[in-house]
Amino acid sequence: MLLIIWFHSLCFYAGSWWFLHTDIITIWKVIAVPAVEVGLSTFFLISGFLFGFLHIEKGKYQIIPTFILYKTRRIILPYFFWSAFMVAFFSFTPWTDILIGTNHLWFLLTLFELFIVIIVLSKICICKTSPYIDFIIATASFFVLYAWKYLGHHYILSIENTLYYLPAFFLGFYCAKYQLHHSSKSKTSTIVFITCIILLSTLSYLSPIENTPIGIDLSIRIISCIAAVSALVMTNKVKIPNKYTSIINNLDYNSMGIYIFNQIVVFVVLLIPVCQRFLEIHYLIGPFIIFFVSFLIPWGLAVLFNKTKYLSWMIGS
Repeated sequence: MLLIIWFHSLCFYAGSWWFLHTDIITIWKVIAVPAVEVGLSTFFLISGFLFGFLHIEKGKYQIIPTFILYKTRRIILPYFFWSAFMVAFFSFTPWTDILIGTNHLWFLLTLFELFIVIIVLSKICICKTSPYIDFIIATASFFVLYAWKYLGHHYILSIENTLYYLPAFFLGFYCAKYQLHHSSKSKTSTIVFITCIILLSTLSYLSPIENTPIGIDLSIRIISCIAAVSALVMTNKVKIPNKYTSIINNLDYNSMGIYIFNQIVVFVVLLIPVCQRFLEIHYLIGPFIIFFVSFLIPWGLAVLFNKTKYLSWMIGS
């Protein structure tokens, strides 16, 4: 979550937004790609892992309609509510974006679609398939996106994003299926993780902002997934000190709200002329300012919404 918030803090300087940007700062562009790719790949991998863990080891999510209704309440309702909010208050957000994936909220639409895919496949096959079949499925998932693009279909209900992060989600499920979270290779995973970050930084420097070559794009996706798996393994031995447990639990409980409010706060800050000018001039410290403002304010808002009975549903609680 923090990596994704950090990426949103870099977008203004990395040329990631056509509607809000300044001169591209190379160092922030190079840092932005590992932040977003590893952050999102890990986010989706964790989602797939938790589904697999709860479904296989705990016997949850056995009834498909009940599961879909639960995810609709937690993900789709907040998506449409905040999409309507952003269309109403940000002129650069057309209403048609709701059918595509509204700004950062595309994440919710993609997550919902991935849950539909995994719950159906879990009933059909993937819980009982052999490692060889699982390897083929995971490998094939990396190429489905390019087949979709070849057919000329783009940006319908965020399906393109769903296909982009499908491999990470599958890998998360397989991490749970084969209990990779019990692995003791934390030191090796740390080295692999650091190596992946270096490789991603190099690729981000070489790749253009738009029309990234397929070879580089595929390499970024594969390396990001390796980094995400490594992150799961290397944190296996991490123990949170008792004095920090309540803070971590609070962040966990309010994470959906923090994500939803984060980019909204960034937009509000950047649409204030004096703030935008200040951040343009002070581009070296600008991302850090944006990060702390767009993390602390959303955290406070999420806590407030979750403590209010009639507002908690708006952030999936």
